[in-house]
Amino acid sequence: MTEDQTPEADDRSRALIRRFQSSIETAIEDNKSRRKRAAELAKYVRGVQGLQDETRPDPEEVRANLILGIIQTLVPMYYAKDPEIEASPEEQVQDRSYAALSVFCQTLEIVLNRLFIRDGRLKKRMTRAIPSAMTNGVAWIKISYQRDYWQDPIIQNRIADAQDNLARIRKLTDAAERQDGGENTEADEAELEQQIAALQEQVEVLLEEGLVLDFVADQDILILDDGLTTFSEYPQSRAIAHQLFMTTGDFEERFGKKPTGKKYGDRREAAAGNEQTQTRQRAERQQFVRVFEIWDRRSQTIYTMEDGAKAWARDPYRPQRLGRRWYPFFGLYWNEVDGQFYPIPDVEQWTGLQDEYNAMRTQLAQARKENRPGFAYRKGGALTDEDVENLANRRGRQFVGVTTNGQQAPLQGEIVPFPQYTIDANAYDSTPILRDLEQTSGASDASRASINKAKTATEAEIQAMGMQSRTAYRQDVIEDVIGEMAEYAAQILLQELTPEQVERIAGAGSVWPAMPRDEIFDLVSVRIRGGSTGKPNRHQEREQWVQLAPQIISFMQQVQQFRAQGLNDQAEGVIELLRETLKRFDERLDIEKYFPPLPPPVDPMAQPGMAPELGAPDIGMPIEPEMAGGLPVDAFNPAGMPPASIPQGV
Repeated sequence: MTEDQTPEADDRSRALIRRFQSSIETAIEDNKSRRKRAAELAKYVRGVQGLQDETRPDPEEVRANLILGIIQTLVPMYYAKDPEIEASPEEQVQDRSYAALSVFCQTLEIVLNRLFIRDGRLKKRMTRAIPSAMTNGVAWIKISYQRDYWQDPIIQNRIADAQDNLARIRKLTDAAERQDGGENTEADEAELEQQIAALQEQVEVLLEEGLVLDFVADQDILILDDGLTTFSEYPQSRAIAHQLFMTTGDFEERFGKKPTGKKYGDRREAAAGNEQTQTRQRAERQQFVRVFEIWDRRSQTIYTMEDGAKAWARDPYRPQRLGRRWYPFFGLYWNEVDGQFYPIPDVEQWTGLQDEYNAMRTQLAQARKENRPGFAYRKGGALTDEDVENLANRRGRQFVGVTTNGQQAPLQGEIVPFPQYTIDANAYDSTPILRDLEQTSGASDASRASINKAKTATEAEIQAMGMQSRTAYRQDVIEDVIGEMAEYAAQILLQELTPEQVERIAGAGSVWPAMPRDEIFDLVSVRIRGGSTGKPNRHQEREQWVQLAPQIISFMQQVQQFRAQGLNDQAEGVIELLRETLKRFDERLDIEKYFPPLPPPVDPMAQPGMAPELGAPDIGMPIEPEMAGGLPVDAFNPAGMPPASIPQGV
């Protein structure tokens, strides 16, 4: 106990721990039926629904995993490529400060493309989150900034550096000092030697920092607020708990002390809440503990507690660098309906259809098996039992000799085939089931590389257009979530990165502000360009190009005419008009290829050998006062320049 921890403070902490423990238990109990149903839906995605032992399916049952095929078809349609980030100045009555912000917006886009999209592995996280949202109704992404192993919130996908190695060394050192010999002590000492050797050789970077994106399973997020009525209000909830399962060794490394709460034999027991009551026969098997990281919006504090413990796993703390929103958790969901708090999973709509399809295919397989050719033979006839056995076990078109029972009677009539019944193909037609799957999922047969009914080129094009319109809504939702994540990431990076770090990422000439946090957030808007994550709409692109190409040709002719007449200002005006036209069509063409810039004018009074006077400064030069238009110039420093003083206001 430290000096500032009085017995009264310990009692208050325990009371707060009990309150959070009660809230967590209530949330787990309220979600028990939903979690159970989610586990059943996950079996449908794996194609093992109804099996007690997933490794031993019924050999007589046909199992076609249509749901997994639909998910694999839809994911690349919703998220085919990384999004295009667009940072732009916030709209103002007078746009005189736009010029001062343009270079900063370009710098911010480069930084986000590097740290948020590429280094954060956004595509990998989103393509994992989309199937989870379709199975559970909602999926979660957590954004953190890694700097200090001991002060950062819990990060699952930490960037590899030497900080975790140091934590492991400390844990092994403590373990070696506590133990009194034996095989475990020798193993810890051997591992300790290897850890120290790796650290001395600097196998990993000593200190690494940057944005980290974690995919968090839906069952590991608990919303601790009974007052919410709709799921979309979760950013305003009182508190959100992030549940993590750690081995006892990982817990000791992360928090520097042994766990004192409940122990579980494996993750399944921990997820089910079944506390381990007896010692396992295998002593080397790791035990698990359940840890809750609670983000309390009301007190702006992060609490870390162990399930069943009476003390904090880590002292409560308040993060100093966060975005404008409190929670780093971003939920991805689609099917929010009235009368139910959590969104409806997509897989919920497909389970009955997959059951019916598999049942129908199983019945058809049984009907075919029962309708195999069969024969009857006359007992006591000319054929002996051995003859019948040889005939039944013949291979292909093999000739079989029979001995008969000595009679010279003809063999005709000795073997008679059973009459076969006709299998009604209409009774086993699965077309209505597949059509219903198309209606509920939006994945057409062509998108799944299969054709149920032959179509003309026009019908296929109409079907593709309809599918594009049906998936547009989900793409918009995904891009909205990514836009919120990008804005949150930008707000964190604006506080964490220094101009020197930005220069290493964006290069010379980059601009990074030195302003109070609230003023930084109000400067620019970060969004995702619409449709930049989905698969290209070839039909729409062709139609749009058919409309644009004649206009571009007309603009080119006008520019050539104006330049031929020496009216360069008018020509530049036409080029700017074309830029605005392309912007309205959401096209990103490099018009400099169509309109090369004019050479700088030569001053006839200039003496030979003198260099022409330079025009406007490039983006690497300091911003002139007249460009800022009233915005404090020292708020934006080119990278590598001394930091400016923090202005009092804009």
